[in-house]
Amino acid sequence: ALCSDVLVAVGAGVGITPFLALMARVVAMLGETGGTGGVRGAALREVHLYWITRSADEFLFGRRHFTRIVSDPVLAGRVILHLHLTSQPGKADAGAYLFREAARRQSLVD
Repeated sequence: ALCSDVLVAVGAGVGITPFLALMARVVAMLGETGGTGGVRGAALREVHLYWITRSADEFLFGRRHFTRIVSDPVLAGRVILHLHLTSQPGKADAGAYLFREAARRQSLVD
């Protein structure tokens, strides 16, 4: 997968552990080499990471990688995060509402 031009990975449920390991590998590889001279000389041009979960709290497991992606121009230009929630939190939960709205608006851009 890391030898391709474009990588699409999906993580959900119990599959989130290998997904996080892949995310860490991609972030390390592109962060260190800028995507050049990666595995077998191939360069990842674009990485799409789809994370599907019931609770927004679970996204905290990827916070360290998210921070690195948005703070590094090479990573930010090549790694696209697609975060999806499958549950509908209560309307009285202000934090959940703000997150849902931010995700909805970003989805319009994606």
